[in-house]
Amino acid sequence: ARFFSLVVCFSLMFVPMLVFSQLFFFTHTMFSEKWLYIPSMGFCLLLSYGIQYLRRRRLLDWKLVLVMGIILLCVYSSMLLLRNPQWKSKYTLIQNDLNAVPNNIKLVFNYGIINELKKDTNTAMALYQKCIQIEPDFANSYLRLAKIYLAVGNSTKAEYYFNEYIQHKDLFINKGAINESLAQYFIYHDYGSCLLNLGKYEESVKLLNYSVEHAPNSLVKGDSYTNLGIALLRLARYQESYVALKQAIDVGNKTAQYYNNLGVLYTLFSKLDEAEETFGKAVDLDEGENHIMTRNLLEVRRKKSDKSYKPGVNYIIVVKSSPAEKEFY
Repeated sequence: ARFFSLVVCFSLMFVPMLVFSQLFFFTHTMFSEKWLYIPSMGFCLLLSYGIQYLRRRRLLDWKLVLVMGIILLCVYSSMLLLRNPQWKSKYTLIQNDLNAVPNNIKLVFNYGIINELKKDTNTAMALYQKCIQIEPDFANSYLRLAKIYLAVGNSTKAEYYFNEYIQHKDLFINKGAINESLAQYFIYHDYGSCLLNLGKYEESVKLLNYSVEHAPNSLVKGDSYTNLGIALLRLARYQESYVALKQAIDVGNKTAQYYNNLGVLYTLFSKLDEAEETFGKAVDLDEGENHIMTRNLLEVRRKKSDKSYKPGVNYIIVVKSSPAEKEFY
């Protein structure tokens, strides 16, 4: 019974720690408090077993046990009070841990995501660049940089980092360091949208078709369909463009952008009544906040009253970047 008790105590203490020590396999995680819950239980059991063993042999006075217990309680309580403020948020926790291990790629990447969520894109970009310096095959750093550049309108830089992501992705997966649940939809959609911005329509069509196939649900699928419709429109593949733009409205969330882009196609087909109705729906859904939709509606109405007028209507590319908070390691 004594041997069994000791085995249980030591197993609880050391087996969980061996799993995350990375001695036997790469886990791409860092050793922290969350891995100490079960070992702490083993430590407490072993401590109580040791005290009980010594007390039975009259080698330990109960007063000494009490004093040791009070000291332990004070030490651990003070440690708890010091650590609690650091657990106030992900920001304070990671910031503190980075002071201890400044080159831990997981911490640097997560700190970059936190700064990105705080809209401090310059700091986030610097941290993602640091990730690349620490581990050049860390694919998700390239992906986050691509999405930031796409969001700020620098499609050339975005394309470069999307290409880097694709080149490093397989290497990274082989190291077991990427979350395979990371939605391929977002990658295909954003990269396709980036190429659409750059005027690389054939490549954009290919990627946006992939994003439609990988869309996790019908609501987000509409974003890919509307951008696909725009790419096909730019290639003068009007019938295919119409099908894609209609699909966006049929399967998607029926957003103002979807109706606006379909209205652009109707205008090119000189279907002015349908264009006016569609732009009107876009303006109603958008509540007049986007001046492009309002202007498109006015342009069509002017064309209807003046047949010689050539309306200038504009489409809207929908960028559907994956939320940064979903990519924490």
